[in-house]
Amino acid sequence: MLTLEQVQKRLRRDRVLYGRLVTSPDGSEWIRLHLTRRVLQYYRERVTCYGFIPD
Repeated sequence: MLTLEQVQKRLRRDRVLYGRLVTSPDGSEWIRLHLTRRVLQYYRERVTCYGFIPD
């Protein structure tokens, strides 16, 4: 699982990341999405994000 800081660094290099945004501390709840900078910003403003699991 990547931290949100690692995800932000990867999004500077790549336009899109595919995978799951983890929304619970134990990793049992997640949202599958195509992650861009705007999508990451949107979810960080609305839900607590704990990390990202790339496909």
